Amino acid sequence: LPRSWRNISGLHLATDEELRKWGWLPVTVVEASPALGQTRDVDEVTVHGDHVLVAQRVRQKTPVEVANDWIVLRTTRDLELHQSDWTQGNDSPLSNVEKEEWTVWRRAMRDLPSATSEPTNPSWPTKPGS
Repeated sequence: LPRSWRNISGLHLATDEELRKWGWLPVTVVEASPALGQTRDVDEVTVHGDHVLVAQRVRQKTPVEVANDWIVLRTTRDLELHQSDWTQGNDSPLSNVEKEEWTVWRRAMRDLPSATSEPTNPSWPTKPGS
């Protein structure tokens, strides 16, 4: 936080001593790593004399947040399936072997939600040709 709002470029390159000289307090961030089913919450920001401490917090996801995670997974999956529809057409330029690879991948994509326990960390099937 600055004592005065001067326009100073390159603050990210400054040392803590330079920041203090210019009226800025250096920031220390204590990072949190959410586990499965958790999310980052509002950070706790406190000023400790000569520096600012930002403590990241985690909390359990609400049922609405979990439902939204499933919606994101299914929407992403649906988009991938839609973009690969061309592989299944009679006029597809793919060989029968390639077409079958896409068929297997598409089946795995359709089964993904039922084969996933954590929607933010699914095991995406490998797309043919990748």
